[in-house]
Amino acid sequence: MYVLNSIGCGGLFSDGLAPGMAAILARQPDLDTEDVETMRENALIGKASWNSAARSHVEVRDGEIRGNGAILPLRRVAAGDVKSPPIVHVHGGGWCICDPETHLSIYAGLALASEREVIGPHARCAPEHPFPTPLRDTMAALREIARTSPAGILLSGDSAGANLALAAVLRCRDEGNPLPVLGLSLQYGCYRRVFDTPSHLEWGDGRAGLGTERMRWFWDMYGPGKAPYGDLRNADFSGLPPTHLLVADADPLRDDSLWLADELSREGVHCEVDRFVGMAHGFIHYAGDLSEADEAFKRISSFFDRVLNDSTAAASGTHPPL
Repeated sequence: MYVLNSIGCGGLFSDGLAPGMAAILARQPDLDTEDVETMRENALIGKASWNSAARSHVEVRDGEIRGNGAILPLRRVAAGDVKSPPIVHVHGGGWCICDPETHLSIYAGLALASEREVIGPHARCAPEHPFPTPLRDTMAALREIARTSPAGILLSGDSAGANLALAAVLRCRDEGNPLPVLGLSLQYGCYRRVFDTPSHLEWGDGRAGLGTERMRWFWDMYGPGKAPYGDLRNADFSGLPPTHLLVADADPLRDDSLWLADELSREGVHCEVDRFVGMAHGFIHYAGDLSEADEAFKRISSFFDRVLNDSTAAASGTHPPL
């Protein structure tokens, strides 16, 4: 069995949302559009104040990385002196609408909590570049980053970025070129093209932001169908590094993470799950206004530290491996 921690809040509205979460959702632009450019603009607008606040606490450097026949943007975020190895975070956004700027507050939250450099690669997006290009871009970027990180990497990803991060680890392994990932943290990811789970039935109406029809649209834009490494229902999860899953309880994708936790446990992979009651999909963008987001970054950082400490102890023979 996996380790499950349930993190509560001070109180919930009758609809199951925490008051702070509900207030933030009320300020977000309407998602009811299928125009990709409008969605991209709204993603920037909706996160702008948190990204602006984050920028004052960290150093941000933008660059490029070559991979999969393209020049891919790369963002590096740090807060003072940093420890090794770095955290590589694969951003979400339905494979379609986000970029390193929409996710600056997440990079900053990870950097501040962990005292590590956070590296954010940006794969080309659907619908202009559907599956498998975003996955292949992610694989190439992770290989290049790992090449310059001799101590290995800690890998993180949110939402569709969690899908890409996990799929990249699996596909690189299966192609005989495994990534040196020491620990894996995935936040409210989408791992299956499935829309009839209890969490979809409970939260799919979109009252907490992301809804089932929007999730269908994202999958249609990405376009893998049931292809391996897109929909991960039939993946082989054996041999994965220790994994942390962060779950938003008020999220149609909640049960994707709980399903993945069961699959990892069945394969003997060390798995820890932090389930945040009253939180909606995407809540870690809002650190500073949501104490649960601040707590999430602490838990991700603490997990990575434990993984590294246990790996060092195991190598020296003083502690059993995870």
